[in-house]
Amino acid sequence: MVAESFARTFYRNCFEVGLPAIEVPGIKDLVNRGDVLPVDLTAGESVTTTTGARATGSPADPFPTCWRPTA
Repeated sequence: MVAESFARTFYRNCFEVGLPAIEVPGIKDLVNRGDVLPVDLTAGESVTTTTGARATGSPADPFPTCWRPTA
């Protein structure tokens, strides 16, 4: 999930259910409905395939991406 910002509780809950989330300031001005937006989670970068517009935000937190609950 890519957004300008997230509430901290929502952000943490995303990772707990397996949904990576990155904050990318200015993203709403770079994309349009229907754009394809591949995201590099480790770099925090996204580039629209429609216009080539590039935006960089904070990389995904590595802790939640490797965290696994124990039984």
